[in-house]
Amino acid sequence: MYCRSLLGSERKGVYTVLVSVRSSALVRVGKLGQFEFFGLYAYTGSGQGRGSCSMNGRVSRHLGLRREKRVRWHIDYLLAHSQTHVEGATLSSTNLRSKECLVSRNIFSLTKSTPPVIGFGSSDCLCESHLARLKGEPRVAISTILKAHLRAGLKPELICNARPPEGIAVRQI
Repeated sequence: MYCRSLLGSERKGVYTVLVSVRSSALVRVGKLGQFEFFGLYAYTGSGQGRGSCSMNGRVSRHLGLRREKRVRWHIDYLLAHSQTHVEGATLSSTNLRSKECLVSRNIFSLTKSTPPVIGFGSSDCLCESHLARLKGEPRVAISTILKAHLRAGLKPELICNARPPEGIAVRQI
């Protein structure tokens, strides 16, 4: 119940989770292999189903608000590591699953970065990856993620653990 009151009603949409890895972490990411992570990462996903498969269900899972948490998706492997911390999430309601790939591409374009792990979160599409490494402070990264959602024609909502950019209304988690 806490998840629903925090995230609102069940919705379909696209989200980006901002993850901070505080010190170097060696993480085995399923069949993709073992990778070293450090710094800020943006993971973009979608929830087009109902219940736990809705956008709110997926984000609740990533924020650690759901009790059941099997390591199933690529992002689960990263979030299960003790050095990771979710800084926040950006959510945009949409019925178009293609917006997930567009938001991810926008993040790579805005940051001029390359994927840290090929295939991360993109096994069901033609994208190289849905995980981007970001530079700077969480506030800068949040602004970049918001721009990526806006450029995709979406209306993003921010749920944040970090201090947000000036003039941005957020819900604290």
